[in-house]
Amino acid sequence: MVVDFEKLNELKQQLIKATDFRDPLNYFFDHLSASREFVEKGERIEHSLIEQVIAQVGQQLFGTQAQVDKLLLSEIEEYQFIHGTCFVSGHVVNILFFNDIDMGLLGIAMEDDKIMTARFSSATLSAASDKAFYVPNASNAIH
Repeated sequence: MVVDFEKLNELKQQLIKATDFRDPLNYFFDHLSASREFVEKGERIEHSLIEQVIAQVGQQLFGTQAQVDKLLLSEIEEYQFIHGTCFVSGHVVNILFFNDIDMGLLGIAMEDDKIMTARFSSATLSAASDKAFYVPNASNAIH
């Protein structure tokens, strides 16, 4: 399967405009993730902001004892796109993030075969600080 990497631009637009956050997640799985070419284009990275977001959302969903394990992130630098997976308290989590718009999405597999989603953004709070993230409260961010 030959990958059209321009589909990342469509994914970005879907992420920005989504009211149902499952739509961009489904688009990613339907059009990009299954391709070996897509997977091989990425470079493994660490990203402290994404790690913090996953831990925070995990705490909102599973309590203060939420445990993040086996985080694997890959970046396609040309498209400023990061994707990956991990486990939070035994639940599979899929991660999408665009560096250029400082916006991402988590898809969390729940016990009842439902997928909870959380869109998040980051911003620089002051010139001297690192970026901080924002996940609105659970009532309007996690679906």
